[in-house]
Amino acid sequence: MSLEKTVRKNEKVSFKDRVTSGLKYAAGVGVTLGALAFGTARAEEPAYQGADFNRDGVVDARDLAEYATQWLAESEGKNVIPVYDCGCLNESNAVYVLQNDINAEGNCFDITADGVKFDLRGHILQGNGGGVGVNIKGGFVSVIDGTIYNFASGLQVSSGQSNSISDLTLFQNTYFGIAFEENLSSSVTNTRSMESPIAIQLGSSGGRIQNSSFSGTLYDIDSMGRNVFENCIFQTFSPNSSFKRMHDYRCLVLDKNRSAVDDALVTLVRQSGEVESSLRTRQWDGTPKVTVTSWVLEEGEVRYNAPFSVIIEKEGTVLNIPHYWNPNGTNGNEIIVLE
Repeated sequence: MSLEKTVRKNEKVSFKDRVTSGLKYAAGVGVTLGALAFGTARAEEPAYQGADFNRDGVVDARDLAEYATQWLAESEGKNVIPVYDCGCLNESNAVYVLQNDINAEGNCFDITADGVKFDLRGHILQGNGGGVGVNIKGGFVSVIDGTIYNFASGLQVSSGQSNSISDLTLFQNTYFGIAFEENLSSSVTNTRSMESPIAIQLGSSGGRIQNSSFSGTLYDIDSMGRNVFENCIFQTFSPNSSFKRMHDYRCLVLDKNRSAVDDALVTLVRQSGEVESSLRTRQWDGTPKVTVTSWVLEEGEVRYNAPFSVIIEKEGTVLNIPHYWNPNGTNGNEIIVLE
């Protein structure tokens, strides 16, 4: 009896049909998964290499039998693709399943398609201190069940909405554990981000963080307070760790004739009198922005920096009567007219 007899050579057969055929064959003769030549059914697919799905140290028919139901459910209407090394996950609505631990140099995975599910299946992605472990650039993406260790940024969401992260451990990444540049309708669940300088950074559009724990600094860059934390543990692993709410700020400075004042120095000063940040003005379409901290939870105490005093100088001369800017509930843009 041969699995190849169940389909004609190079005939396109669905994953479901191939798994069903494989189960029947495995049950009949008790062969190992490595001998089930799924790859012969479709010439364009890599040969199936088998995996220790039940993690008993042996790759055999029991792995396929135990996980067939789950895989079939995951793959209903989707393509299930085994993954063995770093690369680009670019097939929409596919389920990518990691088959082994990976030691990476620099960036490891880019997810560029929508609707991707990336299941690390309990494996470890280990970096060399640089790059990004998993970089999400699509929407409706989920990354689950694994460990991401020793990258510059463990997991980064560069774009997209409604993405989800669950059952991950991220630790000792050299800068970010998790970094959202955009987190509209996105979620983090049952996840630990530990021993990274910045445990998690949240973007400016509300996300939901549930049943997770963090050590390191937490940046919440949302002046409207739309990021929601539920049943989370926040702990510091060093005296420099903190929970910060951040805001972007930029301004256009106009003289009394309503002409732009370029190359003026705009300084934001905290309530304590310390300088928070400075920027040089340019025309509105090129005006730089800075990120400021309105409040900090540090060693059990909350420090409020806002409202900030705004001082405008050019060539050493103060041009304005200092006024106050309060970032709460604003978009961080100001037009300042000098009278």
